[in-house]
Amino acid sequence: MNAFFNALHALFATEPHNAFYSAIGGRFSYGEALPQGATPYAVFFGVTSLPTDTFSEELDDFSFQVNVYGSGTYQEVAVILSHCRALFDGAVLTVNGYDIMITREMQTPPWRDGDLWAAAIEFSTIIQET
Repeated sequence: MNAFFNALHALFATEPHNAFYSAIGGRFSYGEALPQGATPYAVFFGVTSLPTDTFSEELDDFSFQVNVYGSGTYQEVAVILSHCRALFDGAVLTVNGYDIMITREMQTPPWRDGDLWAAAIEFSTIIQET
């Protein structure tokens, strides 16, 4: 799955930069927030029991989640989440001979998390061998 997450991050970072990249200043990391503490930012992670270091023909469809955080307003985080959805929903990544279609599964509207606004979106994948 590391290869998938690398491909996901590459799509995010493709130049010219997309609206999601621009809205969070490129702060998109796997598993935990980047140490500099600047907001807004996004964190992505797998929602699966599969090992993250494999990608093979035995791999089943899986899900991943993107959490968005911002110190501004509810509306700011909602807009960033919509940019995230626009970038990833319907995207197709090719990883190790597999086409992986990403579809939005569930979206949680912004909520207050301490000093930050947070929102989440979960995506499912459909994996086909090419």
